[in-house]
Amino acid sequence: MELIDKNFKKNKKYYILQSLFAALCSFVILFGLGTIAPAVIVASVGSSIFILFAIPHAKTIRKRNLMGGYIIGIVCGVLMALFIQRINFLSGLVGEFPAKVIFTSIGVGLSIFLMVLFNCEHPPATGIALGLAIQPFNEWTILFILVSGLILSGVKKVFGKKMINLI
Repeated sequence: MELIDKNFKKNKKYYILQSLFAALCSFVILFGLGTIAPAVIVASVGSSIFILFAIPHAKTIRKRNLMGGYIIGIVCGVLMALFIQRINFLSGLVGEFPAKVIFTSIGVGLSIFLMVLFNCEHPPATGIALGLAIQPFNEWTILFILVSGLILSGVKKVFGKKMINLI
């Protein structure tokens, strides 16, 4: 087992530049929007940034996958949050925390099912479904997700062909 990736030496420039651009992209998103989104949502966007800059030619980072996954994550998360807020009978039967866990888990499973069904798989979007279902959010959180997705899609369009898969 090697400590350093065997491709680092021949692709050093890409490793360094793509990591620096990932940091810059993170800075732009966080500086402009990061204070309006819960941490779990920001972490999901961070996972998308990793995919974009570490494996830019992966299917999961195509615009359809990124934006479709984000939209599905939003819909599933918001839907489950509404169930959690509105359905008190389950909370009365099993308690508030287990009811929250049940609906959040359903949101995660539903987001995976819909992403696979509609061929727009983006794994970090499941984190968006989870984050929206499990903690309070507002319209600014949704805006953060969508604008972040658009920024990442734009970066991919402009720089995608110039980057290499690092893993």
